[in-house]
This record gives sequence, structure tokens and C-alpha cells, in this order.
Amino acid sequence: MNEYEDLFKKLPNWLRWVIFIPISAIFYTLFFFLVRISYGYIGYDLDSPIGMALQQFSSIAGFLFGCFLCVPKHEYIITGVFSVIWGFLALFALYSQYVTGDLISYTSLTDLILAVIFIVAAVYLFMEHRKKQLINSEIVTDTDNHLNKPPSTM
Repeated sequence: MNEYEDLFKKLPNWLRWVIFIPISAIFYTLFFFLVRISYGYIGYDLDSPIGMALQQFSSIAGFLFGCFLCVPKHEYIITGVFSVIWGFLALFALYSQYVTGDLISYTSLTDLILAVIFIVAAVYLFMEHRKKQLINSEIVTDTDNHLNKPPSTM
């Protein structure tokens, strides 16, 4: 993954902000078709609930992966926000199934699982961002303290 990160780090920040949605959409489509082709190659039914859930999860994970790679700053926060959005969209789909009376189905179960996965992923990303901030602040504090100390005499 470092070679991809290095590829995107060479681009100017303004260009990375411009291309992060198209690149994420490309990863979304790529992951969707990879799962579809591999799942179909194995011989499983693509319209089964498990196949649909796997396609949804992998394509959304591809979108989040592309987002994380392209965003120049605060990649944890931006990816976490998109993860929360996907989680709430899955919860909304679950709610709409409840309203229509079709709650007891495999689709509602997969929507619930997807919502939980993406909201937990968002919490993890926010925690990683906070940990990264704390580490950076400790490095800055240690550097500042080192610079303010008088030179020691030997």
C-alpha cells in the first residue's frame, strides 16, 4: 500500500481533493466487479442475500479505501464521515423495510450488519485520528521542551 500512498503524496494537495471522489468511485466499481466476477466464478448465486451483502460491503469498502488513499489531510476524519454516512444509509434502508412491513428478510439482516460494521469502522477511524493527534502533540511537546532546556555542562 505504500507505493499507492507515495503515488498520491506526489500530487499537489488541491489535486488530491479534486480527484478523491472520482478515485473512490473507481474503487467502488472495481471492488464491486471483482466480487461479482469471483463470486460468479465460484458458482454461487449472485442474487442470494449473502452475495448481495458481500457485493455491498466490498464496494463500499472500496469507496472508503479510495477515499483514505486520496484525501491529503485528515484522512481518518473524512473516511470516518463517509463511513458514518454509509452506516446511516443502511439504517435508513432498514427503517424503510420496517415501514413497508418487510422487516423479516435477509436484506434487512444484511442492512443491519452493514450499518453496524460501518459505524464501528467510523468510531475506529475517529479513535485512530485522535491517537495520531496525541502522538503528534507529544512529539511537538518533547521537541519544545528539549529546545527550551539550557545546555548541560559536562
